[in-house]
Amino acid sequence: MFKLNQSWEKTWKVSSKLCYEFSNLSDDHNPMHTNKGFAKRYGFKDTIVHGNILQLFLSYFVGEMLPKKNVVIISQKIKYLKPIYVNQHITLKSKLENLNETMGLLEFKIVFNAGCIRIAEGKLDVKVL
Repeated sequence: MFKLNQSWEKTWKVSSKLCYEFSNLSDDHNPMHTNKGFAKRYGFKDTIVHGNILQLFLSYFVGEMLPKKNVVIISQKIKYLKPIYVNQHITLKSKLENLNETMGLLEFKIVFNAGCIRIAEGKLDVKVL
């Protein structure tokens, strides 16, 4: 069912509604995410999106895009390279880099881009139950 070097891709628009709902669910109202003037004082062009919104996209990838549903995330590591701004389109590109069928372990390389700019990268480990 899974093949080494198999890849997946999906793009989302990071809307103001998504950011507002995430802020309320996480109870994270840091002014870096809510106050343009505050964010600009620290070198950003506008308020920045919560980095952990990317975890929502990883959850979608594992739960909805993978061909098996008996899977769980066992670890994830994301390195943030650039800020994310409201209304950007973010593309997740994932590639199956290691596969251990005996243990049911899948290791994905993940990259998040905004257009041609890489904003985050990392690794996602998934267990097939």
